Amino acid sequence: MPASAVVGIDDDAAVVERRGKSRPYFARLRALAAENGLRHLSMGMSHDLEVAIQEGATILRVGTALFGPREKARPAQESGVIKNE
Repeated sequence: MPASAVVGIDDDAAVVERRGKSRPYFARLRALAAENGLRHLSMGMSHDLEVAIQEGATILRVGTALFGPREKARPAQESGVIKNE
């Protein structure tokens, strides 16, 4: 089996409502990547992608922008995954 190499960092910053509030998280992640010679930064989602790009993101998660919001998850008992006996 070939060896694996770490080439980047993936992180979900704290979810913040106001645009730009995630910038300190993204800036710190960029600094960590630079300190460790990592070239990829997976950070940012649909609501803060502009800030993530400004802070150096090379990978974004934009599912909500493409497909719309997801339904809220229901507790397992309500969904039928766990059955009350």
